[in-house]
Formats: sequence, structure tokens, C-alpha cells
Amino acid sequence: MALQLTRRTGQKIILSIDPAVDPQEALRWILEEGIEIGVAHIAATQVFLDIRAPLEVKVRRKELVERDNAKLELCSQ
Repeated sequence: MALQLTRRTGQKIILSIDPAVDPQEALRWILEEGIEIGVAHIAATQVFLDIRAPLEVKVRRKELVERDNAKLELCSQ
């Protein structure tokens, strides 16, 4: 099953390895299977992406990563 995200021009996604898992295991899976990103369809100003990756790989919208990082900075002050 693929995760489907919608992105507009200039928007980004970030792929990272979940810190709660063994990075070597995640890396092994990525080396063997890879991460697949495909365009499901395009509608007006949006692109629908299908992303297939192991569960150990976090797929997040960049604006949410930035929001979460800002919250962490506020909490650590």
C-alpha cells in the first residue's frame, strides 16, 4: 500500500529514518527494495504522489517538520 500526498508548486516532502527503529535495518531495506515515488495524477495546480517506503522511513510534509521543529525549540527554552 502506498501513501498518497498532494503537493503544490514549491511544496516539499522530507524522508527520514524514524529514530525509534534500528537505522541499519531501515538502511538494509532501502538498499534492497528502494523507495518508490510516483506521480499518481496531476490536477490543476496539484500533483498527487504515491510513495512506497518501509515503515521505518518517515514521510512528512516539510511544513509539518518545520512546525514541529519550532515547537521543540520553544519547549527547550
